[in-house]
Amino acid sequence: MISTIHPIPAFSDNYIWAIREAGGNRICVVDPGDALAVIDFLDSNGYQLSDILITHHHPDHTGGIQELLRSYSCRVIGPGSSGIKGLSDTVSEGDSVEIFGQTFTVVEVPGHTLDHIAFYSEQQGILFCGDTLFAAGCGRLFEGT
Repeated sequence: MISTIHPIPAFSDNYIWAIREAGGNRICVVDPGDALAVIDFLDSNGYQLSDILITHHHPDHTGGIQELLRSYSCRVIGPGSSGIKGLSDTVSEGDSVEIFGQTFTVVEVPGHTLDHIAFYSEQQGILFCGDTLFAAGCGRLFEGT
């Protein structure tokens, strides 16, 4: 089960989401563009990285994957059509991923990028949507319509 979700500040305007296992020390991170921010968070809290979820191929969401894989043995789950290096599991529309006993359904949400996906858990009403939803019109459509 999921205990909490922590925002890890990254760059000047971004967050990496850390999903914490209930009753344990495992963490799943979403879109780790900055490996050092994740490593600092893990080390300062005594957590172990178990999984990485990737929503799309932009470097501010994928830039930390390789460095994290050098330090941690974990699954890396993301869109198969993207060519992202380091993915261990590729997913697409309708697939499901289990994180700490919580099922997340993969929803394809092209627009910001053509390979963009979101991870949705109906059980707890949790959505990790990457750069699909922007407040007050911030963000751009780079590849979609």
